Formats: sequence, C-alpha cells, structure tokens
Amino acid sequence: MSEREGIILHFDCCLDTPFHSTEKKYKNLLKCSPYILGSSIRGELLNYLIIKNCTANNIRTLSALKKESDIIEFHSKCEIQCIVKKFLWNEKWGILLSFGQFERPQFRAITRIAISRESRASSGGGIVNIEQIRDGCNFSVEIVLCNDEQIIDDVKSAFKVIGLYFGIGKYKNVAMGRFSIKNMSIKKVKDVLNEKITEFRQYEKKQRLTFITPFLLHNNSGLPIDLDQNQFAALFSKMLLNRSKELSEFFNLNLNVEPTVIDSIRTYIIPDYVSRYSLEESTKKNRLVAKAGSYFDCYFGDSNQSLPTQLALCSLFGVGEWADIGFGRFSIEG
Repeated sequence: MSEREGIILHFDCCLDTPFHSTEKKYKNLLKCSPYILGSSIRGELLNYLIIKNCTANNIRTLSALKKESDIIEFHSKCEIQCIVKKFLWNEKWGILLSFGQFERPQFRAITRIAISRESRASSGGGIVNIEQIRDGCNFSVEIVLCNDEQIIDDVKSAFKVIGLYFGIGKYKNVAMGRFSIKNMSIKKVKDVLNEKITEFRQYEKKQRLTFITPFLLHNNSGLPIDLDQNQFAALFSKMLLNRSKELSEFFNLNLNVEPTVIDSIRTYIIPDYVSRYSLEESTKKNRLVAKAGSYFDCYFGDSNQSLPTQLALCSLFGVGEWADIGFGRFSIEG
C-alpha cells in the first residue's frame, strides 16, 4: 500500500460495564444516547495518546490552552515525533472516525445519589435516574486513517487500553463504559469504495438518502442551513461535490469528480439537537440536526459518471459539518 492510501480499522466490541452518554436532560432523568459519538472516541484516543507521549511540563502547558489552533500549533512545534501530531488533522495526515453503533442496545435505568463529603448524607438535588446501555451489548467502531504501520499499531494498542482500563462516555470514574475488543479487521478504502459503487447497478434519477447518523442542519460557519427546496438542492449538490473532492485528495484516490445537478430535493426531517464536548476548545458545542432516520429524496439531472462515486464516498464517510467524526452518513436506495 502507498503511504497516502486509506485504510479502515474495524473494531467489533462488547461492553464489559454499562455505558452512558447523556443525550437529553430532564428534571430527574438523564436519557442515554443510543450510540457513541465519534468525537467521544476521538477525545479518549487523543487524551490517552497525549498522556502517553507528552511530558508533564507539556501537559501542564496544554491544559492552559483553549483554542484548537493554539493546541495544534503547540504540537506542531514539539521536537518529539509522535502520533499526536498525526492525529490532529493536518494536511498530510488525518484520522476519520465513525460513531460507535450498537447492534441491539438494551437500556435500563439506575438511581445515583450524590453524597456530601462533610455530612455523608444525600446532598440537595443529588438524586438522579440515569438511563444506561447494559453491559454485554455489542457495538462496532471504524477508525479511518492513512496507511502507516506505526500509526496502525499505536491506534490499535491505545483503543485496547482505553477499553480495558479507562472506558468511554460518562461516569468513567466509577468504571462505566469499559469494553473488550472481540475482533478487528483491516480493509483498504479503495476496496470498500468499489464494493459500494457496485451497488449502483444502473443510473436512476431518484435516490433516497436515509441518514444512519445525524446530519447537521448547519454550515461550516455554524449558521442554520436554508431548507428552501431550490436553494437546498443546489447547496446539497455542492456539499456532495466538495466532500468527494476532499476525500479523494485525503485518500489519494485521484478521482475525476464532476459537479452533480440535483433538479429537486424533498426532505423528511426528524429535528433534534446534539451536544458534544470539544476537547480542543474545552467547551460544549450544540447543533440542530436531522436525526438518524431522516431522509432526502434527491432527483438528479442528466447522468453523471461520477455520481455513484460521490454518493458512495459520502455515504461511507459522511457529508456536512462534523462529517470527520461520524456525522452525516447515510444509506442509499434507488
């Protein structure tokens, strides 16, 4: 494989302890997300790799930095050549992450009571019901990166250690979110892409794109997308084109991607919002989304030879804001 060729690390995992990541907050109930956000996986990997590779002085300096650009600049100037630099999405290297998708999540609720250290009694407002996914549930994760033997070994080792000793999600301090890796496979991006493209037996003008992870109804500037039918058709066509070009360059695919015309688009949107913590900026980010299960009926114009490639790439690796951490992935039906 060439240095820039993309590969997919696919992990089949099983929860050893219950998992919780808060999706919605109610007065006395924390609802659990039915998936693991790609940003949570990235955050745990990056946090572990920084602890493993950075000096104590550097970690103290990093803790005081708030802006993502400052953190990336700090790592880029570090004299130590470690995986953290390659993990931070620069021009030559990058890592894409999927969501952690549960096969058949089984939910249950537990009650947690906060105890005051001074009185050893229940503190005011300290009783809450927490929905969680039970231990024993299976889930899968994909980590996509450019081929590099050292990176592959480091990521595999880090993900295994995180599962066994650190966990993922909320309440890791009480050993929640720990998991074991049951199986791991490696595939070339080119092979997976070609398999996906062959699903398009013939050109069909109408394609239904059903989202399997939330699609952000915001642009890269954080502003809401205009869902006017004509304007959104042109915007989504541009989003598919730009994302396909970006992925082609990232994976060194040398694809000839042409603009695609969407004559019209009909949307069925289940509105929701997501909240994720940005490790780089030390803050929460909230976005309006089309929930998984939402779909777009796209009516494409004249046949475009690159259309199957564009749809295959974006279905596999997402489209829209936060696509690099698993958002905006969809299935395709003619």
